[in-house]
Amino acid sequence: MALPWWWRDASRALASADPSPCALIARRAAQLDAEAIAARLATRGYAVLDAAFGGAVARAICEAIRGLHLAGRLHRGKVQHGLQQSVNTSSRGDRIAFLKPEDEGTPEVLHAYAASVDLLRERLSRHLALALRLEGGLDGCHYMCAVYPGGGAHYVKHRDSLPAPHRAGRKLTVIYYLNEGWSREHGGVLRVWPPGDACEPVEIPPLADRLLLFVSTLEHEVLPAWRPRYALTTWMFNARHSAMETLTETLRQKKEAAEAGTLNCRKLLAALDAESSDEDEQVVGNATAQKVIFQLLKRRQAKAKKAAEASSVDDGAG
Repeated sequence: MALPWWWRDASRALASADPSPCALIARRAAQLDAEAIAARLATRGYAVLDAAFGGAVARAICEAIRGLHLAGRLHRGKVQHGLQQSVNTSSRGDRIAFLKPEDEGTPEVLHAYAASVDLLRERLSRHLALALRLEGGLDGCHYMCAVYPGGGAHYVKHRDSLPAPHRAGRKLTVIYYLNEGWSREHGGVLRVWPPGDACEPVEIPPLADRLLLFVSTLEHEVLPAWRPRYALTTWMFNARHSAMETLTETLRQKKEAAEAGTLNCRKLLAALDAESSDEDEQVVGNATAQKVIFQLLKRRQAKAKKAAEASSVDDGAG
């Protein structure tokens, strides 16, 4: 993978007396112990790294996110159920923006951070025990900045991905906290439940320059924050499982619509046939969906026939 110009410039600046935040990110990223991080994730499900990139980096990223917020680029976070999303401030009170590092409007320091996390993803992908724990490799990253505005803003207990037997696309959640001078009365602690029924939740304050990684299937919540709380979240995902998750949810919604009599079953069958591929899981999923739709179509035809017969009898009786 060819590194972009700003990463090369940062690398050349590493030896300078006062390196830029981008240069610091490149330096610290190279020093992260990916082997130890992966081992802890595989055994405990989460890992916490303090002083991850340096206070100057945390300040620069926080200022970049503040700038996006002031520019109106952040919107209310939505609660997701399957593919459906809704705003529910009683469940979730943050303001967010999904970031595309390749976009010209993304601040340079966020470009550099995204590149460093993507390199960490590549290194974590080589750890066999972690891949087994996640039931899949790590193919890419999605990025999101979030601001909890204070005033008790929170996020109720939830998961970023469904656990087994589901194979969700998101595998690891990575959060970089940006809050200087944070104290207990400010709230906003992340509470995460490690794997195992007997495990007590772990509370992780959102301290500046703290990097938290955890398996995305773990339950977690953000306790009420009483001052603005800034963070940059990355989801490391498996591309195949992400595609299958979307397809499965789409078929579930189409099945519900068909049962309600609001879907053209013949059009759906044609679409499923067109979507089939050489990948075994998708072929099996489409074949199963086709059987379900055929059954629904037969039921609707039988119901229509019965209604027609009843109507014919009624007409004769008149």
